[in-house]
Amino acid sequence: MSALADFYKANCLGPLPRDHDRVVRVRKGLNNYYSLGECTTPKRPLGFAELLQLHQLIDHDTFVGAREWAAYLLSFYGLLRRSEILDSRLAFSHIQIHATGMSITIPFSKTSLQPHTVHLCRRDDLLCPVLAFVRYRSFIPSRLISIKTCPAFLASPKTTKAVDHRTMFVTLKSRLDSIHGHLDSKHYGWHSWRRGGTTAMFAAGVAETLIQSHGRWASLTYKMYLDTTVNLEHSLLPT
Repeated sequence: MSALADFYKANCLGPLPRDHDRVVRVRKGLNNYYSLGECTTPKRPLGFAELLQLHQLIDHDTFVGAREWAAYLLSFYGLLRRSEILDSRLAFSHIQIHATGMSITIPFSKTSLQPHTVHLCRRDDLLCPVLAFVRYRSFIPSRLISIKTCPAFLASPKTTKAVDHRTMFVTLKSRLDSIHGHLDSKHYGWHSWRRGGTTAMFAAGVAETLIQSHGRWASLTYKMYLDTTVNLEHSLLPT
């Protein structure tokens, strides 16, 4: 399905009509066929400890560094999938900053074709998602931000082209190989932010019903994202 979506985009056909009856039927067929035999190894979670180390490796005074740091934090706290944040459909107009934090209206997600709004709170430390996004946004001319369809995460501050998710993925892998402890990047991916954020909420004692709602899961699938091996240090960091 991702290949078909890329084909549509590459040939200027617009977004894949995922709510079309035939597309829905194909997805159901694929799920029915593969669900019993498919066995995947989930990516390891990335949490507060890794964020603190990554923060030291990023040049926050550059557009690229500010963009990547903001994408990391929003993905972590918002439990965002790669397709939800590094996609041309998520625009600046979908992200609102307010006194207590920020709201992200996700126009499309894998489990819902309807927009869904995620709320993130401000923090008083360097891991604040609001400060990270505001800093990143400061590198972009206001004329671009004012364009309603301008993607939230741009390839450069001089274009309205969305950043290539492969570029962000490769950079993340490279940084993970460089942080203290030499993490093996092959065990991590962009989905590690979603699993790490889910685990952090669970470790902080957040109700599972709220975790399910925040992560936009329509079933109990969210339980697969909980890493119950987190130690005491990881349990205390979220609080």
